Amino acid sequence: MKRIILHMFILLFFSLCFPLIAKEKVLFVYTSYEPANYRNRDDKDKGFFIEILKEALENRMGLEMKTEIYPWPRCQIMVKEGSADLIATVPTAERLSYCTATNKPFWNKQYRIYTWLDHPGISNMNSVRSVLDLKNKGLQVISYIGNDWSKSVLEVAGIPVIYATSVESMYLMLIAKRADLLVEDPLLVHDMLERKHLVGRIHRTEGIVENSPFHFLVGKKSPLQSRMPEFNIVIDEMIRDGAIEKILAAYR
Repeated sequence: MKRIILHMFILLFFSLCFPLIAKEKVLFVYTSYEPANYRNRDDKDKGFFIEILKEALENRMGLEMKTEIYPWPRCQIMVKEGSADLIATVPTAERLSYCTATNKPFWNKQYRIYTWLDHPGISNMNSVRSVLDLKNKGLQVISYIGNDWSKSVLEVAGIPVIYATSVESMYLMLIAKRADLLVEDPLLVHDMLERKHLVGRIHRTEGIVENSPFHFLVGKKSPLQSRMPEFNIVIDEMIRDGAIEKILAAYR
């Protein structure tokens, strides 16, 4: 009798534990950039990238999501080499050489022009509506190391770009008038200015360069590749049922 009870206990134990052991882990790597993705003072991952990805991977696909924070160039290298599974960004030609992008974007980034206060060329910036418009203004842009959009879009168009070592230093260099402008989404800029007490020191112009779709990019060496069809279906469902829009609305 005791042996039977012990046997039943062991079966119950493994039936409860096995799903946890068998659950596939997925590593998402990112560079801290509030409010998109960051780690708060309680060492918890926060941001709308994190919330959208957790809903997709954990709640709808039954996977276990892990995260690590690194400089942006290293994040991309890790996915390329297969030591991380995915990143969230714009699917440039270079990235697609080692990643597969989800079919649909989870967020469309708006590239607005910001400059330092009292810049004499603000009226010129206000009229920008394309990359070509920006090029014709003859202005210098400041970006940050690892921002492939700046390289693949602005530099390719012949627009001079200088690079800060981090996102935060990009804003500080603009305030110091090291360049004419930066190009970023209002949602991201507003959060940064609030947190770093820089409100009132950077001017948002009426200029807009373009909109870029952000996708989840899964490394071609990642085991998650085998579930890309399911991942795409889940992202599509989250767009249609309003789950993604609900998450984004909380950050606006």
